[in-house]
Amino acid sequence: MTHFITESSDGERCSMCYGPATHKIGEEIMHDDPNPNRHNLTAYVCCQHFTNLLGWATGCFYERPSRRSR
Repeated sequence: MTHFITESSDGERCSMCYGPATHKIGEEIMHDDPNPNRHNLTAYVCCQHFTNLLGWATGCFYERPSRRSR
C-alpha cells in the first residue's frame, strides 16, 4: 500500500517541527469531560511525529533511526 496523505493536510505545517504535515490527529472528548460541548483539539503532524506519538504500528514508515543512534 502506498502512503496515503489526505488532502485536508495540504498547506498545513507540523505542530511540532513546522515541516510539511502529513497526518491529522484529533482529541477524543470523553463522556465525563466537564465541558462536553467544546470542539475537540486537532493537530497536524509530519510522519516522524505521528509515529513518535502513536508508535510503529501506524505503518507510516519514514526513515527509521538505527538503534545505535538512539
